[in-house]
Amino acid sequence: MLEQKTSLRQIHLESDQILNEKIKQLVEQVESALNALEKSFFITRSEKKKNTEKKNDYNNYSKANVIQISKPEINVLRKKKNEKLANVKKEEISSEKFVEEKLKQNAMKLLENSEKVSKDHKIVQTKEVEPSIIEHLKHLKSLKEEKDDVISKDSSNEIFLIDFLPTTKIIHIYGAPGAGKTTFALQSALEAYPRKTVYFYNSTSIGITKRLQQMISSRRWKEKNMQNYIYLTFFNDLDDLYSGLNEIEKVTGELALIVIDSITASVRGLLHKEETKNAIRRIMERLLIITNEKNCKVILVNGLSYKGIPSANDLIESYSDETIELKKHGNVIQILTEYDIRTTTTGNEGFVNIAINLYY
Repeated sequence: MLEQKTSLRQIHLESDQILNEKIKQLVEQVESALNALEKSFFITRSEKKKNTEKKNDYNNYSKANVIQISKPEINVLRKKKNEKLANVKKEEISSEKFVEEKLKQNAMKLLENSEKVSKDHKIVQTKEVEPSIIEHLKHLKSLKEEKDDVISKDSSNEIFLIDFLPTTKIIHIYGAPGAGKTTFALQSALEAYPRKTVYFYNSTSIGITKRLQQMISSRRWKEKNMQNYIYLTFFNDLDDLYSGLNEIEKVTGELALIVIDSITASVRGLLHKEETKNAIRRIMERLLIITNEKNCKVILVNGLSYKGIPSANDLIESYSDETIELKKHGNVIQILTEYDIRTTTTGNEGFVNIAINLYY
């Protein structure tokens, strides 16, 4: 047992000696490294004294082994620091450029794949199409030019018909101010030639005479003697309108159309009164009787109430056979019938590419 213990002690001692030697070696290595650093970056006390002799502030400085970095060395360190910062920025920029470059490469690959389409589908490659696309883009027009071009082509090459069935008697037209309601009614009267039209108007359509003269003077209608086929009759209120309807029997010749332009001012703000509703019913019933007796049609022009709906809409619709809404978008007018939508513009002659077919 004693021998074993002594042997263990010897082993421990030997290991301690080895460990101490290694520690000593490490310490020496560290000291030598520190000495090397001190020689390369710092100056000695004597050199410090030589430098401080020139300055009065450092004459009494008595501390041993004063360590001070010289100005040239400071400049070197600053330069190294700036270089490091510049390198970091370059790395950031280069990484961003790398990402951008990668994205561009991926995009180019996708483009190449799209260009290399199979010959079985007989699709021309993009490089061959590019000149024709550029040539086409040169001839493209603005939206306004395209719209004007389409309208001019339609007006010169194609006329769109708005047809009414023979059984249609009362036509209700409504829309916002300036939507073309009066133009529609006047053109309907002109299209009915050589049959006659009785045109009732009130203060809301006071410019009717000027507009009619403008349309009649245009090239489209100039050859026809329209003045003797349209009778303009002014009315103040619903009672005045009813009296005028009773005078229609005096019209000689074949009557085609009765126009009331418009009923809005006579009923706006008065529909809460029962007498106003009764007056509308009486007029609508009288119109039905006249259309049956004279075999003619009625166009009832209506505006919008304060709520944005046609005035007396429920009453008028109960007697109407067809309803047409007119909408204006800039210079373009939409005519919305129960069957389709027609798009047009107005000129001196009326709707430039629309013909209203009442009977034929």
